Amino acid sequence: MYIPDKYKQKVKASTIILVIICFAAQFAYESVYVIKPGEQIIVTRFGAIEKGPIKKPGYHFKLYRFDQVVRYPSKQTMVQIDFIGCPPRANPFRADVNFTISDPISFYQRVQHVDSLPKVISFMLNEKYCKKSYKTNEENYSSIPDFIETETKIYGISVNNINNRG
Repeated sequence: MYIPDKYKQKVKASTIILVIICFAAQFAYESVYVIKPGEQIIVTRFGAIEKGPIKKPGYHFKLYRFDQVVRYPSKQTMVQIDFIGCPPRANPFRADVNFTISDPISFYQRVQHVDSLPKVISFMLNEKYCKKSYKTNEENYSSIPDFIETETKIYGISVNNINNRG
């Protein structure tokens, strides 16, 4: 296609402007994130926490391509825990634990994902609860639910309810 010389400069300039506008639009789109009601957000940059827990719903800004948004529910969440039991007393424990993430920063530093919480609580039960009760041959806590309730505060979780399923 033949373009006259007087229009070549205009085509070149408009192409450059169009490319710049496309990059600016993508930059603006990627830099904005939305917090919905019932969410709390932590912004991380290369794995380090950049902005603390943000709970206010609405539009917020982050640094393009460098900041990652980690979303946690601020409402009550339920996980199911299956605990086989300590070696001397094989007493299985199954429970539904209702919790809220009260401190998202410590939750991110220790657990990171809500999906891995049942594994973390089972690990706590195996490592801490069984070792303490095995060494002393008695229970340091009145029950496993009391143990879960006191130990999960370290992880930034406040336990609302524990229903024993058998």
